Parts: sequence; C-alpha cells; structure tokens
Amino acid sequence: MTDAERVPWAEQLALDDASFRQQLAYLLERSPFYREKLAGFDANIGLDEIAQLPLTEKPEVKATCTPARPFGAHLCSEPSKLVRIYSTSGTTGTPSYIPLTQSDLDNWVTGSARSYAASGLTRGERVLTTYNAGPFVAGAALELISD
Repeated sequence: MTDAERVPWAEQLALDDASFRQQLAYLLERSPFYREKLAGFDANIGLDEIAQLPLTEKPEVKATCTPARPFGAHLCSEPSKLVRIYSTSGTTGTPSYIPLTQSDLDNWVTGSARSYAASGLTRGERVLTTYNAGPFVAGAALELISD
C-alpha cells in the first residue's frame, strides 16, 4: 500500500475536488469541444456538483474528427506532445483514436497498477485478464508491474 491509499477520506476528497477543478479549467482553456459543451456552466463547479454536467457520448466526439483534425476538437494537447496513440478497430464505422501524452500514460499505468495491487497482484506475478482491453489498456497497465 502506498501513501496515496492511506490519506484520510476528508483530505482525499479535498485533493480530488482541487484536481477536478484544475482539470475542468484545463479543458475549458484548451478544448473547443468542451468550451461549447459546457457553455453556461460555472467554471468553478466542484465534485459535489459534478452530476450537473452533461455526459459526453462517442458520436459527439466522432462528429468533430476530420482528416485535418483526426483526434477531434476535444484534444487538449499539442500533437507534438503525444507519445502513444491507440486505435479502435473501426468494425462498426471509422476507427476512434485515443492519443496519450506521457503524463496521461503515466497516470493510466499508475492507476491500473494500483488497481492490480489492491487485488493482491505484486511485481513479478503473472495474471490472465479476461476483460476486453487487450494490449490497449491492459498492455500499458502491465508495463509497470512486469519489470
């Protein structure tokens, strides 16, 4: 267990709320998609009000993808900052692209490794995962614990 799992609940809620507010400000600053989608919402909304925000659905995101902008209008990073790009198969239409910065990848791997650790998996152990993530999410997550 890491220090992150030992934080008192009230302190963790405060940290999560601050992180959410920072993420929302980042989205509104950098994403034309989310500026439009969240127009009319207070930019200072916190976690206790998150249920007021509209959900984002895949067709909305896909509608903003063009040959000139293959990642869509929701992308918040400069393309030069991307270190990994995942793609769906496009079986039911055009593929969806999931671009990740190094920070995105690090957060994804760390969160996944913490999830595996909470289930009792430790470094050097082997596991057969049966969820439908293949090398997409699972592959990135397993990099950290397989060293």
